[in-house]
Amino acid sequence: MKTMYQNYSELATEVNRLENMKRDFILPTPVATVQDDGQHIHLEGNDGAYRGVMNTHFIQQLCAHHKLPYSYVKTMVDRGQPELIAKNLNTWLHNPVAGSGPRLFRTYDKNGYDNAEFRSCHSHRFLTFDHFDLLQGLAPVLQRLEDQVNGLQYMSMGLTDNKIYLKIIFPNVESEIKGKQVGDIVKSGVLISNSEVGAGSIVVSPFIYRLICTNGMTVADAGTRRRHLGKAQDEGELLYKRDTKIAMHLALQKQLRDHVEECADPAKFQLTVDKINESAEEQDQRDPEDVIEGIGKKFSLSDGEVKKARRSLLEHGDYSRWGFANAVTSVADMIDNYDRSSELQEMGGNVIQLPKRDWMAVAA
Repeated sequence: MKTMYQNYSELATEVNRLENMKRDFILPTPVATVQDDGQHIHLEGNDGAYRGVMNTHFIQQLCAHHKLPYSYVKTMVDRGQPELIAKNLNTWLHNPVAGSGPRLFRTYDKNGYDNAEFRSCHSHRFLTFDHFDLLQGLAPVLQRLEDQVNGLQYMSMGLTDNKIYLKIIFPNVESEIKGKQVGDIVKSGVLISNSEVGAGSIVVSPFIYRLICTNGMTVADAGTRRRHLGKAQDEGELLYKRDTKIAMHLALQKQLRDHVEECADPAKFQLTVDKINESAEEQDQRDPEDVIEGIGKKFSLSDGEVKKARRSLLEHGDYSRWGFANAVTSVADMIDNYDRSSELQEMGGNVIQLPKRDWMAVAA
């Protein structure tokens, strides 16, 4: 299983470094102006000017808010039309969506016009529960769980432009899947993820680790998701005092604690194992290549991903639903994009969770 960090300390160090670079502003969009190079944006607020480079995610969110197809902006970029980009984006920034209110601009201040980065753009009700807050809230519960289950193992950690991921295994909580493969041992774990830039909810889900092939699988339907939605904020730069931030996030951190502890419960793990065993018992009699193609269409796999999943499926010869799920998760270890790899692990879990009627409709 891929990981971007060799230990938790490395991840925490990088999260702390980025935390110190953040500057957030809540301002009406007419104070923002995209420069003629089509790459930089300028904010004119009460505290003076602030400028930086727009990243792709920021532009995509800007387009989505104004119902402007991002593909059109991409075409202007590809054809070298920066002034046309600026003219289009400024038209919409200076003519706000009716009733939308001011927007939250999330940035990294890298001390320079060319280095400051505009990361994302949100409603002024967006809850800024960041990776730093997440790790702070998790620290005590993970320490307590380590004692309760006799150890934790950080199998994989990632920090991308869009999300943070912690995939943690409880090595002493395991079971055997009674399928085609003898000695198919899975271990219990938990996936915790968060996005600071609106690319996903705060997620805590059971995570299954399969020893035979070191694949991971997220059982998303059995977990919890919390949207980043809070009360409306006043205009200006967001500068919370420490005690204010603690009060805002304490309730959410307690909810995360409860859900992480649920994922460590052996009884909850056994329910997931029972579901997997049910999916592993019966070999599917349909053409396996038709089924894997149907899975690809249902879960929007690329042609290359379907090809890799098919190869894994035929190599192992397990045509139960468990076998098809593992064919999907095997692709996660074959690609470099950590976000996409994690999505594939969740898709594998979704194959297991599909109602029987929907499963039979795959490849129909």
